[in-house]
Formats: sequence, structure tokens, C-alpha cells
Amino acid sequence: MSTESTIRTLTALSIFPLQATRFIFTPSSIRERQYLALLAVQISVVCYLESDAPDPAFLCGFLTTLISLRLLPTLIWEKSPDTTDRRDTDPDGWYVTEQSSLKKFLWGLSWITTLRGIPWNWRVRNIPPQPSYASRWEYLLKNVAVVFVYGCVLDVLWKMRVLFDFTKYHGSLEGYGSSASRGVGEMVVNSVFAMVSMYVTTVFNYQMMAVVVVGVGISRPEDWPPVLGPIREAYSLSRFWAKTWHQLFRNIFEKYGRGLVDILGLEPRSSQAHNVTRLLAFFISGLIHAIPLSGMPYLRGLPKDKNTPYRGSDQMVFFGLHAILCFVEERFVVFYQNIRGDGPSRSFEQVLGYLWVATCLVFTTRYLFDEMELSGINDKKEVVPWSFVGILETVLGRKLFGGDALFDKE
Repeated sequence: MSTESTIRTLTALSIFPLQATRFIFTPSSIRERQYLALLAVQISVVCYLESDAPDPAFLCGFLTTLISLRLLPTLIWEKSPDTTDRRDTDPDGWYVTEQSSLKKFLWGLSWITTLRGIPWNWRVRNIPPQPSYASRWEYLLKNVAVVFVYGCVLDVLWKMRVLFDFTKYHGSLEGYGSSASRGVGEMVVNSVFAMVSMYVTTVFNYQMMAVVVVGVGISRPEDWPPVLGPIREAYSLSRFWAKTWHQLFRNIFEKYGRGLVDILGLEPRSSQAHNVTRLLAFFISGLIHAIPLSGMPYLRGLPKDKNTPYRGSDQMVFFGLHAILCFVEERFVVFYQNIRGDGPSRSFEQVLGYLWVATCLVFTTRYLFDEMELSGINDKKEVVPWSFVGILETVLGRKLFGGDALFDKE
């Protein structure tokens, strides 16, 4: 990496520890303003400098966007986080102000990075239940195996990418991934492959982080329940987002949603407040995904004059479409229930719901994945430290994906 790219990456990574030092000191309005100014400087450095490679560019944009959105409410309009550590065996917990500076710092670091707030007083809803474990070692043994299996599956999926053409260029931006240029059948296959890959990648990365932080003693096993909920819950698009997909950003959505509802003077439990909060949640989701891509150094295969206006826009389209689709779904459910009356849902209704969700995802997924492919972030040959496919290819003496030629034996 160049010097500029290195400074940008280190600045983005420094947001975690520097902002965590805030909890070492007694909370005060002056100190909050000081840390808000520090965050503004960090954001400015990341935005001003450029990265010369896709991976650090995406990392800088993602970390800066996510952590900034996470911290801003607590620095501007909310009270400081509750300093009672809910993980202590004492029901009343212990107060950070009574602990050493090191413990205060570790608490702050954990508070910033534990996005779903599992052990804290701001735990989000709809978190999948965590199996009980007899000990930390039992948790580690099981989840190391989970990481290995998902890593092998991810390696296979990564090598299979050569079979799917995500990055055709047909002379116009609209040519990327559109059903007109690919054909509906190819788009469906690509979308299903992309969704499966995202599912496996999400579980692998999450479980790998869980193993590390539980292994070094920063967290307990119960602080890391499954990242994704059961697929069987996704018989409506709203349930897919609320119960099946991860809730890592939910705390961020709710804080900004409540703030906007208060500004607009809406009744917190009204349908208007619900719609505003949901629309804002999808908008923030779009920002979290779009801003990292907007700072990428290039888009593979795109003419230079078409780089700037395109980057990140499709991410916003994806989440905007899902906000609209959830609203349409909700209106239809109300209409349908008025016709059929009350009563438990029937099997065929859930089947139709699954088909609806699958259709929505298949025909919108290209907006989420095609642009990421074009960014070059997925160009790396390996995504896990070991290569299950590489071992098989060595044993078989031939390529499994991307050609049938024998390896060069010389």
C-alpha cells in the first residue's frame, strides 16, 4: 500500500480504540464535544485520502461509516451509555467508574464493537437464541469446527465464481446484470449463487470473530448467539429482515428512527412512525453498503468516464426497493386479512409467502452484488487461510473450476 493508503487505513482502524478511551474519563458535555471533534477529524482524514487497493478502501469506508453512525447519537443527543456491565454475576452489575482505567477502556471498546448489545442495557430484539454451553472450551471446540466447515464451503463457492459472469459490460451501465442483457434464467441463477455466498460469508466471518474474542476472554459465549435467524421465519419480506437476516445494525436504526419520530412529532407506536422508522432503516442500510463502494479506487471493466456517478448507487436502489416492497406487502396483508378474517395462517399461505420473498430477493439482488463485483474487491484468489479446493485439486491433479487442464508436473 502507498503511504496515503496506509494512513487512511490506520485512521479508520483508530476510531475503535481512540473513541473507547472516552469511557476512562468522567462524562461531561465538554468531553463529549472533544470526542465529537476527534471523530470529525478521523472522518475527514478517511474521506480526504484515497486507497490504492480495493480491500483497504472498502474496509476504511465500512468501518468509518458504521462506527460513526454508531457513535454520533451518544455524542450529540443521547445520554452517555449506561456504564453498568450486565455481564457480571451480580444482578446490579458493577460500575465502570469504580474500575481501573484499563477495564474502563476495555468496556468502552466492547460497547462500541458489540453492535447487537447482547450483554448491555440496549440489547436489540429478535436475536436468535443461543445454545447453552458447559464451558468456554466447549463453545470454542464446537465453533472452531463450524468456522472450518463454513470456511471450506466458502472456499468452494469462491472458486465456483468463475462459472458465473457477474461482470459483463454491454456498452452502458444498464447493461450490467440486467435481465435484458443476461436473460432472466441467468440472472436467477446468479442471484441465488450470490445470496448463498453472502449467507455463508456472513456466518463464517461472524463465527470467526466470535471464536477470537471468546478465546482471548474479551467476551463470553452467550454474548455471541447465531448471527442469522432461522430461514423458516422468512415467509414475508418484513419477517426476513426482522427475524432471519442479521440484526447487527438494528440498534443504529432504532436510535435514528426514534430521533426522527420525535422531530416530526409522531406518536411513537403509530403506523406513520412505523413507516418512517422503517424507511430510515433501509436508507441507513443503503448508506452503510454504498459509502464503502463509493470510495473504491476503480471499477473493473468500466470506462473511466463512467466510474464516479455509478459507484454505490445500486446499493441504495436495492434497499430503497425493499423499503417499498415491505410497504406494499404490509398493505396487501391488511387487505387480505380483511377478506379472510382472523385465524392461524394456512400452509399454502406460508408457501406463497416464501415464493414472494424468494422472488423479491432474486430480482433485486443484482443491485447489491453486481456493483461489488465490479469494484474489484472480490478479485483476490483466496478468502480463507486454507484452501479445501486446492487440496482436492492437488490430489486429483486437475482443476475443479475454470478449466480441466492437468496441472503442470514439471
